[in-house]
Amino acid sequence: MKKIFTLIFATICLNTAQAGLYLEPYLGYAFGSSENESQGGATATTEHSYTSTYLGARVGYGMMGWSGGLDYSFTMADYDIKISNPAGVSSSDEFKNKTWGLFANYNFPALPLRAWGTYFIDWQRENKKSNTMSNVGDTDSGSGFGLGVGFTGLPFVSINVELRKISIGESKDNSSGVTTSYPTTSQQKPDYKEILLSVSAPFDF
Repeated sequence: MKKIFTLIFATICLNTAQAGLYLEPYLGYAFGSSENESQGGATATTEHSYTSTYLGARVGYGMMGWSGGLDYSFTMADYDIKISNPAGVSSSDEFKNKTWGLFANYNFPALPLRAWGTYFIDWQRENKKSNTMSNVGDTDSGSGFGLGVGFTGLPFVSINVELRKISIGESKDNSSGVTTSYPTTSQQKPDYKEILLSVSAPFDF
C-alpha cells in the first residue's frame, strides 16, 4: 500500500509543469474504536470507542482530474475514550490526535463523485488529562491508511465519508521515558478504526 501511494505521489510531482496548486481544507466528525488484543495467554482483549471533531487540509498539485500531496489533520479538542469491553470498567482519560500522510485523489468526469486514498506516515496520540497523573503526556504513534469518497454535486463543497485504520507501532511512558514497541510477548499491535464524516472545499488553482 505504501509503495502504491508513493508511486502515485511521485508521478504527480514529476508533472508539476502542467499541474495547478490543489488546496482542500476540511472539517469533520469522527466515530472511532480501538482494540487492544492480548496474546500468549494474557488477559482478555480491551475495546474502546470515542468521537471527536477534526480539522485538516490536503495540499498538493492537481491535473486532469487527479490530485495528490500532503494530508494533515488534528483533533480540535480533547476527547474521552469509553471502555466497552471489559464491561463495567470506566476511564476518565482525555486524548488528542494529529496525523499526516500522502494522498492521491481522483474526480470522476461524468459523475459528481470523487475518491481518494491516503497513506498515513505518522499518527500521534497524546494523553492530555487523567486521574492517574503519571499517564499525562504518554504518547502512542503508528501508521495506517484511509479510503474516502466524496459527493461533489454542490457548489464549492464536497460531502465526504472516509474510513481510517491505524496500527500502533509504539507507546512511550512520559513519566519513566520507557518506549514499548508492538507486538510484545503479551500484546498484539493495537488497532484504531475511524469513520470520518466531513465537509471540504477543494480548490484547484
